[in-house]
Amino acid sequence: MSEPKHQKLIDAIGPRVVRDTYGISRQTLHHWRKRCIPHSYRVAFAKLAAEHGQPVPPDFFKGMVS
Repeated sequence: MSEPKHQKLIDAIGPRVVRDTYGISRQTLHHWRKRCIPHSYRVAFAKLAAEHGQPVPPDFFKGMVS
């Protein structure tokens, strides 16, 4: 089984940091790790990742509508 798409990124930043930053539950974070970070959070998440020295995947913004 392949690793979910954004699990490594979330783990690199720190699950607690992500939950506290966005005020989300453990269950919601679990869904993000297994499914992916929702498009509505991706710009803000990319900024959080940059603050923690983590690059986002090349296709992180793919499928987003401007």
